[in-house]
This record gives sequence, structure tokens and C-alpha cells, in this order.
Amino acid sequence: MKLVSVEELAAMEKNDPLWATRALERADQILADLPVRWIRDERDVVLAAVLDGSSMDSCAALFAPSLQKKYESVFGPEFYAVVPSRFRIYLFPKLATRIGEFAPLVLSDYRATAHPVSQEVFEVGEKKIQSVGVMDDR
Repeated sequence: MKLVSVEELAAMEKNDPLWATRALERADQILADLPVRWIRDERDVVLAAVLDGSSMDSCAALFAPSLQKKYESVFGPEFYAVVPSRFRIYLFPKLATRIGEFAPLVLSDYRATAHPVSQEVFEVGEKKIQSVGVMDDR
């Protein structure tokens, strides 16, 4: 994997104005193919969703335009996402969240993988993804 500079991104867009559109379409395809594993409490309430992929680009599903709509019925219009590795995304409800209880698990995934992505917590909402914090196991 190669990091792309701002200049290289600008050149890509200049040479191919549809590259961003195609990238978002690909992210939607990746999301559609990711299996979901639900983590529930003793009352069967969903605490988290774990999206596990086998492809190194699985983490691109975070940027899928359909992500918010796909999980809105479970988590509400805004929810949290953490991407500890290229292969895994955790989703958590924003309201009544128990995200802190998952910090050891998420950080263990981050530290154990050969392909770490981030310890950041992202807020996903309609037409937005923004960093709102960092996972901490203290």
C-alpha cells in the first residue's frame, strides 16, 4: 500500500474526474459484501456490530455512502465506528453506548494485526464521517 500525497490526489482528479465517484461506488460494493456479526447483551440488545472482511480493502467500507442508511435502523441516525485493521470495522450506537467496554478488544485487534489502521473513534451520520476521539484502554 502506498500513501498518496495531496498533489497526487489532485492530479488523479484532473486526469480522471470520476475517480472519486468510482471509489465511493467501490466502497459501497465492499460494504455490501462484508458479513456482520452482532454483539448483544443478556437482553438481546445490540451493543455492537463487527464487520469482518478477508480483503485488505475491507476498511474502505467506512467511506461507503450507504453505511449510515444500512445501519440507521439498528443504531439510529448517528453512530460510532472504529477501524483497528484493514479487515475489521466495529460499529457502536451513539446513544446508550457501551463503547468503552470494547476498548480492550478493539485495541487488541489494532495491536495484533500486521495491517493496523486507526485507534480513532469516528462519528458516522448522514453525509458525514468525523473523528471524535481515540480508543483508550486505561
